[in-house]
Amino acid sequence: MFSVNEFKKFYQLVDGFVSDEAETFKFRFLLQALYDCKFKQDVEWFIEKMHATDSSEVVEENFINMRKLCVEKIKNAERETDEDKRMDCYLGALAYFCLLEAFNENSAFSEEIEQMIIRDFGKNYLEVLKRLDKENVSKDVKQRNFIEQDKKIEQSEVFSSDTAQKYLIMKKWQDEQRSFSLQNIRPFYAVEKKYIKENEDNLMKLHRKTLIKRAMHYLSKLELISLDLLSCYYIAGVREELVSLVGGKALGLAMLNSEGYNVPSAWVIPIGRNINQETFAVLDKRMKYAVRSSASCEDGITYSFAGIFDSFLDVSFENLAERVKDVLDSIDNQRVKKYLEIHEIKKYPEMAVIIQSYIEPDKAGVWMGVQREEGVFEWCEGNGAKLVSGKVIPKSLIWKGTSKTEREGEKVFDKIACSIIAFQNAIGEIADIEWCIKGDQIYFLQYRPITKQILEQIQKEYKMETSVIVGVPVSGGCVSGNAKFLGKNFREVEWIDGDILLAWFADPDWLDILENASGLVTAVGGMLCHAAIIARELEIPCVTGIGGKNMKCIWNGGRLEVDGDNGTVRILKEQ
Repeated sequence: MFSVNEFKKFYQLVDGFVSDEAETFKFRFLLQALYDCKFKQDVEWFIEKMHATDSSEVVEENFINMRKLCVEKIKNAERETDEDKRMDCYLGALAYFCLLEAFNENSAFSEEIEQMIIRDFGKNYLEVLKRLDKENVSKDVKQRNFIEQDKKIEQSEVFSSDTAQKYLIMKKWQDEQRSFSLQNIRPFYAVEKKYIKENEDNLMKLHRKTLIKRAMHYLSKLELISLDLLSCYYIAGVREELVSLVGGKALGLAMLNSEGYNVPSAWVIPIGRNINQETFAVLDKRMKYAVRSSASCEDGITYSFAGIFDSFLDVSFENLAERVKDVLDSIDNQRVKKYLEIHEIKKYPEMAVIIQSYIEPDKAGVWMGVQREEGVFEWCEGNGAKLVSGKVIPKSLIWKGTSKTEREGEKVFDKIACSIIAFQNAIGEIADIEWCIKGDQIYFLQYRPITKQILEQIQKEYKMETSVIVGVPVSGGCVSGNAKFLGKNFREVEWIDGDILLAWFADPDWLDILENASGLVTAVGGMLCHAAIIARELEIPCVTGIGGKNMKCIWNGGRLEVDGDNGTVRILKEQ
């Protein structure tokens, strides 16, 4: 297992490499790395060592190696008799398949290839790509017999350049990926549906649900989940789902820890785990601990359950098992039942338990956020149990972003407030945070969202500022006409030949529609995606990558002008 900082570096590497349009790829790579150290090493090697400036031969060799790694996982899955291990092998195969896909279409690597094409082929690059596409027709189009059998295009020096060869390699591997997927990857979708026990037809949702269920399965088998491991899952993108396993308070600690704040080391006993003395074998017998509740309903956006469950401070190792049992038993106390009754909460909570290294502080307190740049401090000397339980009159301080503390001994609050405000901005929520000070160290002990905000948040609607939308020019020509958006139920939409096709992305399965479309506009994609290549092969104007917000502005139809040379989509007024 690697540290949070190591995993954050891997996250940054993947996030900076994989295109934003391929969020599912990022999610898959990050989770796979948590189970499979070799996959993590392979991803790091390919991203760091493979460059667009490599020769076409090196690019081809690396693609072949990625495919071999995928095939090896599939063969392992076919030999495996244990269902859990077989699922691991299949998910590993999908991860390597998606790695090749990312390099080929959805990454900084493919974007750099695109820039090399523009640089080397000049302003006529679309014409060059169209001729390359015509000369090297994809299998999909060839099977549909849409290409005229005219004489072969005369080759020139530009066609034999290394950039052209790399483009053709990328194009070839798009075909290879599709064929390989039909035979080896798509059959696994039925396995995923069976695994999640849902007939989910949206592939992105299917993959995400499968990955999340697998992640939760791994974590649920652990008797103690370290805060660092929990934080890695949070960084990877498994977030609200964790509450059902580790509770709201543990999720809050993972959020603080993943953002780099100084949180005392901690472990979580997941909901539903049986405990015995061996459960605590990894803990230091010489240390003192805080044993804290982390119920499935606790520290949420709507209900805090603050103080409803039992927690204990300054617990010796010898007394851990007894105190953990006390926290577990507090799920049935009268406070809980009354709280549920008052708030008319029907679902009864379940309990996870946090075991956290205990620090006897000099000061301890709470920050209650008012706005992003403003909050209230309350604190007392010693630990914060008496403060949060209301047993002392605390000292208080209102902190605003424009003011600094001037009273002697309170300047440390500027540092705490700045850290908390940075956290609030990072998570996009106003926070309720417990903290403490020991010597010159500041520790953060708990985060929960403010359940009753003082100021009403104003939501601003997105408005398009212009009638012209700019995307990626991928297939030349200009056309105007009526637009029609097609989604997963595209066969049920009444399509009129000659309409402009709008889609989140276009699949080669849509070729019979694309053939009769006058133009194509997609929310995602670039010049190397399937939609772009097929549009050039069929010689229809195409603009990709206009973005989700822009697509939502036009997907109800109307008349559009699509300019595939300049990459613009213009909204036309009805005559």
